Formats: sequence, C-alpha cells, structure tokens
Amino acid sequence: MSAASSSLAQEQLHKYSRDPSLVLQMLRNLQMAQNVIEAEDIEILSDGLNLPKTKLQGLIGFYSFLHAQPRGGYDIYFSDSITDHMLGSREAAQLLCDELGVTLGEPREDGRVTVSLTSCTGLCERGPAVLVNGIAVDRMTDERIWDMARLIEQEVPLEEWPLEWFVINDAIRRKGPLLNCEANPGAAVARAFDLGPDGTIAELEAAGLRGCGGAGFPTHLKWDICRKADADQRYVVCNADEGEPGTFKDRALLNSYTA
Repeated sequence: MSAASSSLAQEQLHKYSRDPSLVLQMLRNLQMAQNVIEAEDIEILSDGLNLPKTKLQGLIGFYSFLHAQPRGGYDIYFSDSITDHMLGSREAAQLLCDELGVTLGEPREDGRVTVSLTSCTGLCERGPAVLVNGIAVDRMTDERIWDMARLIEQEVPLEEWPLEWFVINDAIRRKGPLLNCEANPGAAVARAFDLGPDGTIAELEAAGLRGCGGAGFPTHLKWDICRKADADQRYVVCNADEGEPGTFKDRALLNSYTA
C-alpha cells in the first residue's frame, strides 16, 4: 500500500467523522483522487467505519464510476440509456475508441484513457452525452469526437478544453401553462399556512396533482401519509434523480423554477 493511498483513506474518515452513511462519498473521493480504490483503501474504511469489506466491495461493483482496477487518466463514459442509444451513443463511443486505439471498457496500455458505456447521465435531451472525469459533455458529434481524441492524445488538461463543451443549458421547448407562470417565492407556503393541514391536503386532492414517476402516485396521499406518521419530526423528500431513461425534467425545474 502506498503512503499516499493510506493517508487519503484516513483523510476521508476524518473529513466525514467516520460516518458510515457517507461511505459512498468517501469512495467517490478516493476514485477521483487516485483513479482507483485499492484493496488497502477498503481495509482502512472497513475498519474505520465498522462496515464489512463485502459492503464496500458491493458498492464498488454496483456503481459504474467506482473501480477496484485503475482507469485511464481521461475516464470517459458514454450514456447508454435508450434515448442516447437511439441518438447514436454506441456508434459515437466506437468512433472515439477507433480514434484513440482503445477497446471499449478497457484502459489503454499507456494508462492515458478509458472509454466505457454507463447508464443514463441525465442528459437525454442533449445526447449522445458523455462524462469525462465526472464532468458532463453533451452532443457528441463526429467533429467533437475528433477534437476530443486530439486533445487527449496531446494530453491537454481538462480545464483547457473548449468551455462551450461543458455548458449545459435547459432545453425546454414548450413550457405550457404551468411553466409559463411567474412563480412568487413563498406564496405557496403562505397559502398552505392559510389553508391549514386539512385544507392543504384537500386542495392537493382537488387539483389531482400526481408524481411524475411511473406510478403517478397522488401527491395528497403522500403528504397525508407523512402527516399521520408517528414521529416528532417529518420530512418530505424531493426525488430529483434523473435516473429514468428518457426523463430530464427535474434538472430543468430545479435550475429555472426554484428560489
């Protein structure tokens, strides 16, 4: 085990106060810092967090951005969601592999680059999209792939790549009556206090508001279940994950419609 690796793993334990609920963030930091999570890192975190090594190994095996084997210095993931797939992500990934002389999913012999596929990156409306060392780049045209291959071969640091590649704007094409309304920050909360708990839930039921996931679960039921929970404190959690292929609404709403 290198001294640097040992020190970095110990730093993670100190930084996050040995909180096992933050183990994923620790693993991510290790991966980003040293391009791999070594067996010794797992030993240190396992002891420091009182977690079995199999738990950590399971997390590394589950998440495509965590690895027990070294990756390339430029670690590139093409989104392979159905939307990106239809927009040509696999063909784009193969083109980049051909330009760089690498096999998909395997680090190049010189350790400079890896090109892989991963699940949805939340950029379905701007595909084919990639992550380069964790940073999103959208609309991977042939021209952009050729330019990217050239920058990698010249070992140009990521911060010197064209800035416009990393600008991700919301692609709302048709707002409709709800998104066209000017939101008055705090107005909904004030109205909820005026209505009271029963009145607020009744209003949600009358409006027919539902979740936008696959189940379309009625919002008034979610809030009512939370209200009736036997607890001193209750929480409503906003699930803004863009993990469902073909969906990209949450990022646009949070970027443009939150105060």
